[in-house]
Amino acid sequence: MNRIVIALAVLLGIAATASVAHAGFEAGDKTLSLSGAGTNDKDFNDGSFSLTLTPGYFISNEVEIGVRQTLTYADGFNGATFGFVDYNFNNVGDGKLVPYVGIAAGASYGEDVDTDWSAGPEIGARYFVNSTTFINVNATYQFDLQDGIEDGAFFYGVGIGFRF
Repeated sequence: MNRIVIALAVLLGIAATASVAHAGFEAGDKTLSLSGAGTNDKDFNDGSFSLTLTPGYFISNEVEIGVRQTLTYADGFNGATFGFVDYNFNNVGDGKLVPYVGIAAGASYGEDVDTDWSAGPEIGARYFVNSTTFINVNATYQFDLQDGIEDGAFFYGVGIGFRF
């Protein structure tokens, strides 16, 4: 846990001292983000890890479409594939911060889970370290489409991304 806190502090420190010429998105921009997470018990006997790869494409200066592909290992491999549409608020403040809101829908599947279709709203922000590299933070509330909105869960992510 301490290593994660130290890594996040270093990333935020780099982001706070970097200069950005232009951080807003434009139609045709592509993004690629990578995030990861992990857990283990105090004896390191049981644990899990996950990686998420997120390619995106801006169909306008504000609207991004894309896919989040997650691979998780916890006593077996599981996956999740979600499509998303996000509206980005370009040029907030000094232009380094780009908050967004959107919706995501998709399926979770694998060795340890039955295939579940879910959807939900999401919110997040990108902080540009330079004109092409950003730190991405997001949260989503996903609920099972068969069970309804009451049977949902929150998911959070922090990662690094690139605009090209």
